Amino acid sequence: KIKDAKDKMVILYDEETRLHGFKDENGDIVINAIYQTVEEFENGFAIVSKDLETTNPNYDPEWPYSYYGLINENGEEVVECKYKYMSYDEDEKLYLVNEDNGTVISGNLYYINEKGEKIKEW
Repeated sequence: KIKDAKDKMVILYDEETRLHGFKDENGDIVINAIYQTVEEFENGFAIVSKDLETTNPNYDPEWPYSYYGLINENGEEVVECKYKYMSYDEDEKLYLVNEDNGTVISGNLYYINEKGEKIKEW
């Protein structure tokens, strides 16, 4: 665990696999490159995305894109990568998510906390 993740971790891109993870300021891998996309850590958490296997119960053949979730600074997936949209709302201090085939302007949008608990509708 890195004491101050936002200042110490940088995004790692593996050119061979074309996946992302995190490394520390010395270049040592802290979180393996297993994600399609990663965002910088905010308050100890980072939004990540990955493609789901067709055997995953959350897989939707109508959605050929990545699914979003949340990891902590130890690399643990604290919110499963099952959302088709996820962003951090600085004003609400919550994550805006969508499980439907929609975008920020359509679909079933609602807010969750860093535990994945539904807090309120958008």
